[in-house]
Amino acid sequence: AEEELRHAEAVAGRAQAEQAQMRHPLINAVPFPLVLTHGNRALEITPQARVQFGLGETELDDFSLTQLFVNPGEQVKLVDTLTRDGTVDDYEVLMRDVNDRQFWVTISVRPLKYDRRDCWLNAIYVVDGRKRMEQDLASAKEEAEGALADLKAAQESLIHGEKMASLGQLTAGIAHEIKNPLNFVNNFSSV
Repeated sequence: AEEELRHAEAVAGRAQAEQAQMRHPLINAVPFPLVLTHGNRALEITPQARVQFGLGETELDDFSLTQLFVNPGEQVKLVDTLTRDGTVDDYEVLMRDVNDRQFWVTISVRPLKYDRRDCWLNAIYVVDGRKRMEQDLASAKEEAEGALADLKAAQESLIHGEKMASLGQLTAGIAHEIKNPLNFVNNFSSV
């Protein structure tokens, strides 16, 4: 019986090793950043995620996802959403690589059983270009709105100036019309 137990353990160990060998080519074939986590610990990272986060061949035992969040409070919000909803779709967050270069991503997370553990599959899409473009557009919009406000103020000032000029001309015309008969009367009264 003891020998059968050892044999069964050996077969199970070989089966797990074969599964692990099959997983690595699958993980390496994924063409975008994926991180498989259990708690805060990364279990698997695709090559694209290693490049994006500047991880190289970093051992996963020494790696924590918290290191990648610019604001660790965002990770807490993400976990809260996962706990409440069970999944996360397109959560925008500012992340960083190991060299502290910051970039915007959206993260979508799904629960997954992996090695008999409850894990999270994190699909990470870099949206840095789009996010920076949105920021540039917002800045340009603010500048355009400021320029429009300045133009409206200048327009109102010009209209006010034109009204005052017209009023001045009208006043001068009235004064001239009043002065002409008075001059006529003054000229004849001195004769």
